[in-house]
Amino acid sequence: MAETLTATDYEVPGPGQHRVKIEEVDKRDGKFGPYYRIGTKVIGGEFDGMWVSFVASAKLTPASKLRIAVEDILDKKLRKGEKFNPQSLVGCEAIAEVSNKAEDERTYANIEQFFPLRENNGLREAQEAASTAKEAHYARVDDDGYVEDEEEPLPEWE
Repeated sequence: MAETLTATDYEVPGPGQHRVKIEEVDKRDGKFGPYYRIGTKVIGGEFDGMWVSFVASAKLTPASKLRIAVEDILDKKLRKGEKFNPQSLVGCEAIAEVSNKAEDERTYANIEQFFPLRENNGLREAQEAASTAKEAHYARVDDDGYVEDEEEPLPEWE
């Protein structure tokens, strides 16, 4: 029996924050010098198992994209002079801010930045809690800016 294949569309994770696991870290040579490509897979949700990458020049200066990413993934600051092996990131999990870009009739997904994954107080949970608190606040504020069950504010003095 002959094997048949089915054509599919190129699928990428949608924009937003996704929990990811770092699967590979590759150093490559580019037009502007060496850089690292950090390949991750989304964990959970509708995009589970999809790959998305982060690319940054191979520098660990204080404001470099790679250093900021490493510090966010590890949830710790690198000290001046500290040695770091980028391969040690493989297996780490973090929250990734993913953006999409349409080009040449394809949509590409890229990681813009990472956030530390804190098991007890994850970023997504913190953002949801903040959003819920904001909604509750706005539900209590009337059209004139007064909060329900509170006294009217004193007039402003000129």
